[in-house]
Amino acid sequence: MKRNIAGLFALVALSANAAPVQAEVLKLATLIPTGSSWYGPIRDMTEEWRKASNGRVTVKIYPGGIAGDDPEVVRKMRIGQLQAATITTEGLRRILPDIMALHLPMMLRSTDELDFLREHLGDELKRRIQAKGYMVLNWINAGWVRFFCKKPVVYPNDLKSLKIFTWSGDPVFVKAWRDGGFQPVPLSATDILGALQSGLIDCVPTVSIAALSYQWFGVAPHMTDLKWAPFTGATVISMRVWNKLPKATRERMLAIAEKTSKVLKNRVRALDRDSIKAMQQYGLKVHEVPSDAMVAWDKTARSAYPAFTDSVVSREFLRKVEKTRRRFNVEAGKN
Repeated sequence: MKRNIAGLFALVALSANAAPVQAEVLKLATLIPTGSSWYGPIRDMTEEWRKASNGRVTVKIYPGGIAGDDPEVVRKMRIGQLQAATITTEGLRRILPDIMALHLPMMLRSTDELDFLREHLGDELKRRIQAKGYMVLNWINAGWVRFFCKKPVVYPNDLKSLKIFTWSGDPVFVKAWRDGGFQPVPLSATDILGALQSGLIDCVPTVSIAALSYQWFGVAPHMTDLKWAPFTGATVISMRVWNKLPKATRERMLAIAEKTSKVLKNRVRALDRDSIKAMQQYGLKVHEVPSDAMVAWDKTARSAYPAFTDSVVSREFLRKVEKTRRRFNVEAGKN
């Protein structure tokens, strides 16, 4: 009897001294607005994280840029004000500049090409981003950047008379635009609509889904039908937080995030096309680019590459991207 009582007291003591399971409340920021078709899958992903972790992980989403644009979000993650984010290329390159090698203007021409490069270089990029203190949970495609302007733009010279949005805190990109004879205006992405309305800018390089979601096309109703660059992103989480979670929880979160990536990938390809059709019903004018204009755009884009080499993108990684592109072309029967 005494032995049973002693055992009972021992169990009570162990229970009292055991550390309670601490819930992780993640603040996740994104430019994706709540009304966008992107938002639902992101919201569902965070809810699945909560269920899969038995409540260990809960997420508070800050959508629509209310926590700042992507460069600001990355800064807040560095100092611990935010723990996670679904960010675009602009945020990712503030973590790992080399990622811009996949997004230089006119570098890639198709989504299949982008998928091929990510398949062969994605693991390396993830490892290098992880070394910077961030875990990549998934990659997200957002469509192709095109020019949405107040006036028709078909040739590069048409664009030179217009004031073009570029991300603030980006001196290399500003210089590259200016060296090409263009008029860049560095701003926060959250200021685009007001800048268009006030005349501070005349043109926004962006994806069709964003132009529709934020209603930028209403002020800039001329779209140049040119795939300037792929616009992609990722969901990332601070390694400080990630490493606190149990291994089983991390594995389940990764699986859910990857599933969400596939959902968005299939959806975005259709939305890119459907968004343009929807905007056309409300006055968007789509301007096709003839072959001679395409040559001029390619020449203009590639003339800017030296400005990014070494200052933003390392020569070594740029060569790796170009080598992988050639491999894609060979396997696709294009060479």
